[in-house]
Amino acid sequence: MPGEVVTVQCGQAGLQLGFAFWELLLAEHGLTYEGTQGKHNVPEGCQNNVDCFFYEAHTGRSVPRSAMIDLDNSAESLTGWSPIRRLFDDEFSVSHKEDASSNFARGYISVGPSVLSAANDVIRRQAEMCDSLQSFFVCRSLGGGTGSGLGSLLLEGIAEQFGKKYILDSFVWPFNSQTSSVVEPYNAVLATPTICAHSSAALLVDNTALFNISRNLLNVESVFHSNLNHLVAQVLSATTLSTRFEGTLNSTIEHTLVNTIPYPELKFLTASLAPLTNLKKYQFERASTKDITIECVLPSRCFASIDYTKNRSIACHIMYRGDVTPRDVQEGVAAVKEHGTLRFVDWIPTGLKCSMNSRLMCVSPESELAPAFQSCCMLANNTGITSLLEKTLADMYKMFNKRAFVHWFVGEGLEEGEFLEASERLQRTIDDYHESLIDCEYYYEYEDEGHEGGQGKETAPSESTTEPSSPVHGKREGEEKEPGGTSEV
Repeated sequence: MPGEVVTVQCGQAGLQLGFAFWELLLAEHGLTYEGTQGKHNVPEGCQNNVDCFFYEAHTGRSVPRSAMIDLDNSAESLTGWSPIRRLFDDEFSVSHKEDASSNFARGYISVGPSVLSAANDVIRRQAEMCDSLQSFFVCRSLGGGTGSGLGSLLLEGIAEQFGKKYILDSFVWPFNSQTSSVVEPYNAVLATPTICAHSSAALLVDNTALFNISRNLLNVESVFHSNLNHLVAQVLSATTLSTRFEGTLNSTIEHTLVNTIPYPELKFLTASLAPLTNLKKYQFERASTKDITIECVLPSRCFASIDYTKNRSIACHIMYRGDVTPRDVQEGVAAVKEHGTLRFVDWIPTGLKCSMNSRLMCVSPESELAPAFQSCCMLANNTGITSLLEKTLADMYKMFNKRAFVHWFVGEGLEEGEFLEASERLQRTIDDYHESLIDCEYYYEYEDEGHEGGQGKETAPSESTTEPSSPVHGKREGEEKEPGGTSEV
């Protein structure tokens, strides 16, 4: 029995992203929109380990392990027009009469707590139906009040009830022109302390990069959010592919987290996918495993607005699927290292983890993406993520220095000091990523008296002999420590 995954969809963006994800899972497992087994053109072995994301009802139909939570009735309205509306159980949907109005304080303090008890109960009941619960997937957007505010409450509740389970927090980060609210920088920064404190990994995507992929690579003339959600759904599916389908080199969610997150503070991941092309263009192309590996690290294939080639990667996990052999993977990885398109920090010798699965790439019926015979998805922990975080933090300070829109948050019960506490926590995360580039000197103390001098020292080629004061690298003996823990809003 594989480890089950419970998906928590929070806010309107989380619901829409979740629906795209479930459509893809139905196509991969050969299920109909009612959750029954398809009768025509069903790939062999697609029913294996369907229990990872679905549970079987008494009638034999597969029901998603999903909790849909929102402050208004958008959950009911979105489900009403969706083609998969008959797939979900209404008992695991929670809604309220008033929304968060793009205000973190409403979702976290004034309105959100009114549905928190029911939401936690829904999540708990889904977890109790699992035989071997592995992790939680949280889908939301940090730009809105529900995704940032109520999503933070849900994250705290999951961590409190299921502290030893992994939490993959996948969210849309506000960036540049593709925003829907003026106060999105406030909401994103205020939600950061909870992410840093309770999530096992934070998968960050931004709409600007996804829009560029849809326009420039998939040649979509009119880009809707549904096009973006189908792209992100491919990444969520790839993280559990080896759990659901057997492959030559399997990898679970735990393997991914262990090999991409070296410290609890450095948990922000970005994703990229290759090949990214539409069906009309793909039928004339021919790409090898080496080609898609090199393509996967290009800036235009990243789901966040960062450039892998200009920054350093701490660790990466490349997940291959389709007609791929170990020899092809070795050649692709060697080509990436030879071209220098993917550079790693000096203190990690390898930095790359690879997994392979023979299951071909699958797409939902409404997706513009072509189902390639060979594809790869990469999750990268890259220092370039600081450019997005710094941009949002700078936008937040511009408004906060003038106290613009602050009264709306204070009126819902938030204190002004919590803006500064949240911004300081985000700044510490940025500093931790910057300090990961420093080749520092470490000091080791031994209790065994057999060592000469009672102390050993490891030297590094860095000119500096002082270890940086960072929660990532720790403190030198005798140096004043910063207060422990994280500041929560």
